[in-house]
Amino acid sequence: MQEEVIEIVRKVFHKDADSEITAYTSSKNLPEWDSFGQITLIQELEKVYQTKFTFDELIEMESVAGICEVLENRKNK
Repeated sequence: MQEEVIEIVRKVFHKDADSEITAYTSSKNLPEWDSFGQITLIQELEKVYQTKFTFDELIEMESVAGICEVLENRKNK
């Protein structure tokens, strides 16, 4: 799942395959991941995974790892 999320992050923020995107990538270390970027990323994730996230889930989605954790939790419910 992490690789899928990394590919979505690359797509949304227009990063090539050589860009280092990891589980620790977040708005703190990716300048494009600003408030507008967060909205765009969430919209793409909702489209890809055909879901709508709750407010509490959105709060947790501050990094690639946080996104993966939210998606895993949804999968396990």
